Amino acid sequence: MKREQFVKRTSSRKKWNFTIAVAVCCVVAAVITIPYMFDSFLKHHVYARDLSLNNQAGEEPSPLRIGFDPLLPPYQFEELGEYKGFNIDIMKSVADWGDLTLEWVPVRTGDKVQALKEERVDVLLGVPYRANYVDDINFTERYYTSEVGMLVPVQHSSTISNLAELSERIVALEKDTLEYEFLQNIRRIKYHVTSNQRDAFRLLLEGRADAFVGNAVTAEKLLEEYGVQEHFIFVDRYVMPIEYTMAVRQQDYSLLQFLNEGLNEIKVQGTYKQIHEQWFVDEHGELQQRMEMMIRIITISGLFIGCIFFLGICWNRQLKKQVRIRTEDVNQLNESLAIRATEVKNSDQLTKQILESSPRAIVTIDRAGIITSMNEKATHTMNLKSKVNGVSYKLNPVMKEVLDSKIRDILDKGKQFHGEIESHTLSGNRGEEVYLRYYAYPLNDYQKKISGVILSFEDITDERHLRDQMFEQEKSRALSQLVAGIAHEIRNPLTSIKTFVELIPNKIQNLRFQEEISHHVPKEIERLNELIEGLIDYAKPAGQKFERINVASFIESAAPLFLKAVEIKGYKVETILKPDLEIKVDPNQLKQVLINLIINSVEALDEKERVESESSYADITIRSWNEEGHAKGMVYIQVTDQGIGMSEKQIKRVMEPFYTTKSNGVGLGLALSYQYIKENNGEMEIESIVGKGTTVTLSFRREK
Repeated sequence: MKREQFVKRTSSRKKWNFTIAVAVCCVVAAVITIPYMFDSFLKHHVYARDLSLNNQAGEEPSPLRIGFDPLLPPYQFEELGEYKGFNIDIMKSVADWGDLTLEWVPVRTGDKVQALKEERVDVLLGVPYRANYVDDINFTERYYTSEVGMLVPVQHSSTISNLAELSERIVALEKDTLEYEFLQNIRRIKYHVTSNQRDAFRLLLEGRADAFVGNAVTAEKLLEEYGVQEHFIFVDRYVMPIEYTMAVRQQDYSLLQFLNEGLNEIKVQGTYKQIHEQWFVDEHGELQQRMEMMIRIITISGLFIGCIFFLGICWNRQLKKQVRIRTEDVNQLNESLAIRATEVKNSDQLTKQILESSPRAIVTIDRAGIITSMNEKATHTMNLKSKVNGVSYKLNPVMKEVLDSKIRDILDKGKQFHGEIESHTLSGNRGEEVYLRYYAYPLNDYQKKISGVILSFEDITDERHLRDQMFEQEKSRALSQLVAGIAHEIRNPLTSIKTFVELIPNKIQNLRFQEEISHHVPKEIERLNELIEGLIDYAKPAGQKFERINVASFIESAAPLFLKAVEIKGYKVETILKPDLEIKVDPNQLKQVLINLIINSVEALDEKERVESESSYADITIRSWNEEGHAKGMVYIQVTDQGIGMSEKQIKRVMEPFYTTKSNGVGLGLALSYQYIKENNGEMEIESIVGKGTTVTLSFRREK
């Protein structure tokens, strides 16, 4: 009996607890819903109230002037004197919801924003969101997402299959649009722009353009209207997305709020869906709408679950831990949905188009060293059969050699490497050496954090070979000038040797003659040998080979190659060299650079004499020194002349190939010298004053 009474009391208590729980839920729901309904009511009537206050009492409210492009089917167009289209019906539904009258004002695309700013219209209809207009106008929430497509004649589809193949082609498109701005990034496209999409499409029909780039849905409508579906084909339906909004003036915040509220209401009421199904067969943006619905469902579910857990806390404190865990799960789910929405917004399709259109080879690598993407140019440059995404970069010999010493600096310090050149022997190139120029820099995610590495490179083998050929030509020109001076230097020892040889028959028995001939003839022969070896070393081509050299000894050994040629011109060369300075360079390349600089100085002095007719000669000074107080600091080699000098404008361009300030120059000496100094890990700096002379300073890291 007692057991039955206990069961009845327990059952009764459970019923009361359930009733109280339901009552509390109703109260909470009312507290949440009533403010929302009140806010919705205010938003609904705020703009209508503003309109009524702006008119005199008893007069009809002024109609809302809607500016739109009437040549954009099926969004907005004119048919038999009536304006129709998806955007038109959306605007009419919002106006019906807000009890407003509308006045339709057709405007050209390029005149839309100006018409809004000059208050000729109150609202712009069907405006794609553009960041460069946010300072002048306000955009409503996006109410439809479409895409830009590329349409070509069927007979051209084999030669035009992507944006990269539009180079040197004529493209018809509407001016002042998102697609027009986007195509500006692709070089050598010939544009045939019009004021609207229909005129651009007609250019394609008339054969005056090779391709049409514009709204894909509008293009389909025009194809159907002209009955030419079989003659044209979309080679790329998804070039980039377009998000349609309505736009108002910057200060019309109440109108903006009214339009956003109206768009939201017609979606909730189902009117938007009916209009969409009326005008479009395919459900563009269906995935994103489902995601938005999912977010709303999850948000409402989260509120409901929060109420349930709140009641659970009130009735049983033991459920606190479960509520906390549940709340964290919901927060994590919301964060994952937000990240997903951001990824969709960033338009993966646009990224792929840019990647594949790049003339450079591009590879992206994550923090773990795994290749995440690679364009076709990269596979072609490295002679790969296919893309190798999803594997470690270390499996590729080229990328391993480039990145092994750099990847940690890029990922941890954000360091960038630009324009570095390395040589490789690639498989499939029959053992030929290939030169590649690299650019390696951090890859940032949407939070501006380093998420990996971007490696881009290009094949400059032909450029390198051409540069070497040009340098050999320049070296030959310099060699001819050196030989003219050294010829005098060679003649002196030959004269001495000839004199001794002619005296041999008469003085062969003379002991003093024997001592002199044994002393002087070998010395003169050694002198000839040094001069000839110096010319041979300078003239012969050789691969780059780094050696540790003493700067003073190196300059003194190279002096005979240019000293006599300078003195013949009547100029004096002065050397101020600090001993015991050593650097690691390619001696042959440094010798070529030094001779080029001396020859440039001589030509600058000749030019000064010709222009100013000076009777006195000008000096050329060669100096070497190091940074004081730095055992492993920099070593400097400086060539200074008192020649004609250069202006600041000339200095900025003097190291460009084929740029010269001389009447008989070819403009290669300094450009190639600068390249050789960079390859020897050095720097070149030029200072000059017009009429006073030029100083060229070379700097290298000191070897200790």
